[in-house]
Amino acid sequence: MQKKEINSENMEALTLEIIDFLQQNQLFQDVNIFCNNKQFSSNYSAGSIMEKAQLGIYYVMENRNAADVVEFNNHNTITMTFEGPLYHILNYGPAKTEQAFLKLFNKYGLYYELGYAWSLAAYPV
Repeated sequence: MQKKEINSENMEALTLEIIDFLQQNQLFQDVNIFCNNKQFSSNYSAGSIMEKAQLGIYYVMENRNAADVVEFNNHNTITMTFEGPLYHILNYGPAKTEQAFLKLFNKYGLYYELGYAWSLAAYPV
């Protein structure tokens, strides 16, 4: 399988695929994705801009650094924080949904590691 180059355009494309996947599987609740100095979120914060995804909306804030929020992060790819249903899936299963989530990262030549039970960072395979 041809893996995509790790660059800012592909990381943002992956971010949007993650949002679509999470919305499709009713997992996009209390989720923040940090990519390209932006925070993509399921929740509105003052100063954020609403955007439309395939199945719903998300919010974007500029000039956001994952390192300000979570110790274990990767500024070069994607870092996520989450609670609710995504937290449950990544910590307790079902494995089928977790494997489908991991495939999104693999498509871009990445895997993820949990930093805490409520955060993950993506790294090159």
